[in-house]
Amino acid sequence: MQVWAGCRTQAIFSDFQSQSQLQENAIFCEVADISQLFHIMRQAERCPNVTIKLTKNAARRPALRVSMQGVRPHLDISHDVPVRVLSELEVRNISAPPLESEVVQIVLPCLAELSKFVDKVRSTSCDRMTFTVRDNERADGAAATSCTLVVLAECFLASFALKYSSVQKCEREGENDADFDGEGDGNGGDKPKHRDDTSMAYASV
Repeated sequence: MQVWAGCRTQAIFSDFQSQSQLQENAIFCEVADISQLFHIMRQAERCPNVTIKLTKNAARRPALRVSMQGVRPHLDISHDVPVRVLSELEVRNISAPPLESEVVQIVLPCLAELSKFVDKVRSTSCDRMTFTVRDNERADGAAATSCTLVVLAECFLASFALKYSSVQKCEREGENDADFDGEGDGNGGDKPKHRDDTSMAYASV
């Protein structure tokens, strides 16, 4: 399975600063252990003040320093997540995975609910999980603007399903001249707009 995802900066950070020699002061990093970062971010969910800073660790290697203030009275916690800063040449070679024309592209529904479902079925030792997306049919025969997403987890004794009946479809590359860069809504005409807190994912199996 290939996944290409993006999220507007304002959906994650209340205050964001970046300085680099690349366009728009962009900095691209490769996280050495994504599971470590996920674990740290879960710890930070209920923390009132969290700061993420690109810095160097004790070994003078680049790292994302996640600092949590106010976890407990008079207690601050910091974690360093090793990263590799990508060169401009490497960044130019990064692109979304190619998708066939019949593959549906969608805006993911509530990630918190989806994550909770995955965490629950993980404890049941399910050996298979299937994501199925189908266009919703319209009575007038026009092109569908929404889809039905079904997440099915199966194990030896039972199966569990999570269904979304109206998932928004994404615009395909070339349908819109605006890029998903956080400036403007990137929509034209009567096409639906994406919210600032929306994560977008493109996947093919």
